[in-house]
Amino acid sequence: MKTDIRLPGHFKQVVGEALLSNKDASIDYLRAMRIMGTPFFGTFAAWNYFGKLWWNDDLGYWCVEIWKHRDYQVTHLCETLDELFMKYG
Repeated sequence: MKTDIRLPGHFKQVVGEALLSNKDASIDYLRAMRIMGTPFFGTFAAWNYFGKLWWNDDLGYWCVEIWKHRDYQVTHLCETLDELFMKYG
């Protein structure tokens, strides 16, 4: 079955720095772990896209919506933040 997984509408954005940064090749694991299992999401930006990152408790995966020029592109699932960073960092 193919489905489109999107950020739940009731989730709130965590205020502060981005969770992932390709500027300095870093992942803020502490902040990411704080949103795990909560109704919050973090963000990350790169040169040509923007991401919204959250933990999907039902699936047991990190989910990231990718946006380009204010248009939704795709949602990717990753088991680890490292895997996500390898794809987008």
